[in-house]
Amino acid sequence: MIEVTVHDVMLRAPKGEEVEWLAGPRTRGKLGFMRVVLLKEQAGDRIVPIWVGPFDGDTLAMSLAGLSTTRPFPFDLMANLLKVSSTKVEKVAVTSLRDDIYYATIWAKTRNRVREVDARPSDAINLALRVKAPIFVTPELMEQANRLLLTPDHIPDGLEAIRRKYAKKRQAPLEETEREWRSFRSMPRGDVTWIKPAEK
Repeated sequence: MIEVTVHDVMLRAPKGEEVEWLAGPRTRGKLGFMRVVLLKEQAGDRIVPIWVGPFDGDTLAMSLAGLSTTRPFPFDLMANLLKVSSTKVEKVAVTSLRDDIYYATIWAKTRNRVREVDARPSDAINLALRVKAPIFVTPELMEQANRLLLTPDHIPDGLEAIRRKYAKKRQAPLEETEREWRSFRSMPRGDVTWIKPAEK
């Protein structure tokens, strides 16, 4: 297994326009429907991009930014339930890519027995960040995803090339607004009352 970190979460924002991240309904539609989670190998520069929905991507970005919500989100609830049931997440891994869909596994230990649980990658990664479990990808996936791999110096261009390839394959309609890839870190965060700094 190849250990990875969550390097970044990318969004598609209108080109040249300042748009707030986590600003609520008034700007949500401007940021595009998908987010891309970038998993970077710890011992190298290869990056695996995983497309996820806006809720999953934004909650991952919130974890990276050290933010939490005033009430528990589903991933926080999951982590709390595991804690009270004395279950430990040993590790999570993105294990395969089939028909353009990524698959993941969570290894959960309870009563000295480790069980494997099937999961969506976004759920597994969100949970791993909350319980501080290591994240991996399989060597087979790294090889299989070779056509999608990015390096830190060409992330936006690489993501746009992948997006265009799949849009053409699926005959997606052209977008009315020209968009560009941005890290959530490069965008101002809206002043929303349900966000607070995460507890240490």
